[in-house]
Amino acid sequence: MGLTMEDKWIELLGCLLLGKRLNAGSFEILATRLSSCLNSNCDFKANDNFIRAILSGS
Repeated sequence: MGLTMEDKWIELLGCLLLGKRLNAGSFEILATRLSSCLNSNCDFKANDNFIRAILSGS
């Protein structure tokens, strides 16, 4: 059985929710995966720069 949308969000945003630091490689992977997830599951185009700005604050 595949992951639910909630599972994907918690997996992707665990660094923010749990206060974990990201290294540069993980940051790019996370930003790319989050953007892809939003673009495929929502009716709008996610702004990659906005996603990176939010994640850089973690």
